[in-house]
Amino acid sequence: MPESHGGSPISHEHLFRLLIELAAADSNVAHLLRGHFSFVETISLRPAEFQDRWFPKVLEGQIFGNAATERGGNALGTTNTKLVKKAGGWVLHGEKYYTTGSIFADWIVVMATTEGVEGRQYAIVERHAEGVEILDDWDGFGQPLTGTGTAIFSEVLVAPENIIQRKVASTLEPAFFQLCLLSVLAGIGKAARNEAASIVSTRTRTFNTGSGSLFKDDPQIQELVGRLAANVFAAESIVTMAARELDAAVDQQLGLDPDAAYLRAELAVQRGPRGNAQADPGCHQRAL
Repeated sequence: MPESHGGSPISHEHLFRLLIELAAADSNVAHLLRGHFSFVETISLRPAEFQDRWFPKVLEGQIFGNAATERGGNALGTTNTKLVKKAGGWVLHGEKYYTTGSIFADWIVVMATTEGVEGRQYAIVERHAEGVEILDDWDGFGQPLTGTGTAIFSEVLVAPENIIQRKVASTLEPAFFQLCLLSVLAGIGKAARNEAASIVSTRTRTFNTGSGSLFKDDPQIQELVGRLAANVFAAESIVTMAARELDAAVDQQLGLDPDAAYLRAELAVQRGPRGNAQADPGCHQRAL
């Protein structure tokens, strides 16, 4: 968040390094904040009026979740979740398959489409608004505490100023959103490396069919732990390098063409560890 709105801004690289450390400690927490960090990034790329309305809420500690993914049946570039204009204003209705972090959030950023309007929109609604229901029904393997569950929106009133057109071109949103996932994966790998090293270094039992040496002195085990550590280092380094591309894209002093810089950042993220796998918001190995 910029200093002009009471924040203490840090670079993308700094943020994603911290997110890796958080994921290593508790991947659930790091993952459920993905939608929040991404919306803060979206705020920073919106006009001043939008920033003046939403940055103070972030500063107050309010949390933002997201609801984008549906089970299917919709045409490419559209959603089954709709924004409809009625006499009383705009209303939102639809259902989302999973909504990571939204159970714990104050606001939900819902992807929707409007008849006659090209592309997709974001409808920002209060988590506990009338007509909003989030089911704690996620039973996928992986992280059980990310607050992922089905979200149902039934005639939810949406203020016109809380509807924004989703931008893909000339924005860091896709790259930022995916890099959050890659940071979580790198953090999970880091935790696995730390646990492996701890087990090997403290184990005193040996196998009667082995060399008789302690685990920590066995060359094959040392090799395996070393490979694991090398892979984790590589994953973390790739995430860090991709984050630097995001920093370059918003650094006006570099004088880069915005569209080209955003595309370069997107490509850097997609080249990352499982960057093209698009793991879902619950990190349960489903495809978006």
